[in-house]
Amino acid sequence: MIFEGKKVVITGTSKGIGEFLSKKFLSEGADVEGCSRSESKITNKKFVHTLLDINDAGDLERWFFEIGKRNKRIDILINNAGAASMNHMIMTPHSTVERLLQLNVGATFNCSRNAVRYLKKSENGKIINFSSVAVPLRLEGEAIYSATKAAVEQLTRVFAKELASFNIDCNCIGPSPIETDLIKNVPDEKINALVATLPSGKKGTLEELWELVKTYAGSNSQTGQIVYMGGLS
Repeated sequence: MIFEGKKVVITGTSKGIGEFLSKKFLSEGADVEGCSRSESKITNKKFVHTLLDINDAGDLERWFFEIGKRNKRIDILINNAGAASMNHMIMTPHSTVERLLQLNVGATFNCSRNAVRYLKKSENGKIINFSSVAVPLRLEGEAIYSATKAAVEQLTRVFAKELASFNIDCNCIGPSPIETDLIKNVPDEKINALVATLPSGKKGTLEELWELVKTYAGSNSQTGQIVYMGGLS
C-alpha cells in the first residue's frame, strides 16, 4: 500500500471528489482526516470526519489543532472543498462573488496556513489544490468561478516558493468536468459544449483524477506545478 501510515487531510469529504479521494487513500493504508458541513457515509477506523464550515476561521483553526493532537503531523493536505457558479457576469449577484471568493480562495489559503505547522513535521509535506479547466478555457458564464480558481493557481505558485525551505511541496490540478454534484445543475448542453473544446473530447473520470493526485502526493521533486486534465496545457 503506497500511502501506508501517511497522515492525510482532505476538505469536503461528505460526497463527490472528496469522498472518492478519502476512500482511495484509505485503501492505500493512509490515515485520513476529513471535514464537511454534512455527515460522511465512510465507515473506516482510520477515517475521522468532522462537521465543519471551513469558512469559519476560528473553527478551522481549532480543527487543525485537534488534528495535530491526534496525528502529530500532516503528510498530505488536499484542499478539495469548493463551489461553482455559472452565470453571465451581469446576472451574478455580489453574494455569489463573496461566497466563491470566501470558499475557493479564502478557505484554501486558511487551510494551508493552518496546516503548515504540522506539514513541517513530515519528511516531505504535500499540499494539493484544485483549479479547473475553466481557467485556460476562459469560459463564458464562469467569470467569478474561473477568477477564484486562477487565484488558487497563484496561491499554489507562491506557496511552493515560500514553503520550499520547510520541504513542503505545493501543486495544483485542474479537473475537466467530472460527474459529481458540482456540475449536476449545469445543463447538459453547456457541459457538452465545454467538453467539445477539450483536446480529449471527453469528460474526466475520478480514476484519472486519482492518478494525478497519487503522483503529486508521492513525488519528491514536483512543486509549483499546475496541470489540467482533458489534454490542456
